[in-house]
Amino acid sequence: MANPSMGFDYVKKCFQYSILENYNQEISDEFILQREWYRKEVLKSVEFGYNRNR
Repeated sequence: MANPSMGFDYVKKCFQYSILENYNQEISDEFILQREWYRKEVLKSVEFGYNRNR
């Protein structure tokens, strides 16, 4: 689980991200949000303390 006490220096050193999917403006917001939730489930990011905005 993410530990808020690790501080911003830890984030600067260790944080990474990847673009997993790319959509154009013709795709609905609803579809994109569904895909975002799918990725949160698959990667277990909520379980590990990230993406708490269910």
